[in-house]
Amino acid sequence: MRRRILIALALALVLAAGWAAYTYVYAPRENGDRPLVLLGNVDVRQVNLSFKVAGRIAAASVDEGDRVVAGEAIASLDKRYFEDQLRIVRAREAAQEANVAKLEHGSRPEEIAQARANADLARSTAEISRVTFDRQTTLLKTSVTSQQSYDTA
Repeated sequence: MRRRILIALALALVLAAGWAAYTYVYAPRENGDRPLVLLGNVDVRQVNLSFKVAGRIAAASVDEGDRVVAGEAIASLDKRYFEDQLRIVRAREAAQEANVAKLEHGSRPEEIAQARANADLARSTAEISRVTFDRQTTLLKTSVTSQQSYDTA
């Protein structure tokens, strides 16, 4: 009998300790006036740095645990990517300058000759069309040609 009382008492003690631990640690607190106190070290393994442009970090000037102030440079980006972009922009600028020079200095003699040949061809085609139209007009008045041939001309 005595053994049963000891087991019951031990079980009651374990249940009371479990209930006390639950209410102290996990149960929501109705009054938040008790401050939360944490002890230990804050160990940061990963930091998100913010740069104005994308790139790879070339050098970090501070180590873990160093004090930094607002505005202090803590890392620098690799300049190769920016230099590549600068060369691309300068090449585009040179290409545009070449286009401007071409437009300012005029066309080549071959292009001028081709334009004159195209203009002569257009004049000849217009002359042939005018002669054909005059011929069809005369033939239509004498009823030798059809209205469709006249309309086509």
